Amino acid sequence: MRRGTLVAVVAGLCLLARSIGVAQENLRVLSETVGGAPAGEMMSGYLLRQAKPLFEQWRGQYEQRKTPEQIAAYQKALRGQFLQAIGGLPDRTPLNPKVVGVVARD
Repeated sequence: MRRGTLVAVVAGLCLLARSIGVAQENLRVLSETVGGAPAGEMMSGYLLRQAKPLFEQWRGQYEQRKTPEQIAAYQKALRGQFLQAIGGLPDRTPLNPKVVGVVARD
């Protein structure tokens, strides 16, 4: 048992010494900058560029809605778009309540 432990410790130390001596390999795929911007900000920059024109379009439409009737019409149209996107609401089912117990309290 003692000899097996000693062999395991020596083997572990040899592997440890070997891993310390090996230089760390650079696994970076992208360079530090992509298109003049830091590589870590590439996706957020792309999404912001995609969202900005849509936000400007929304803002223009938002500023045109002045009266409560215009706002109600916008809300109705938006609700219709949402319902179409989810495939509509399920049919209403009848509520059949049943009392199964009573809790007495003050």
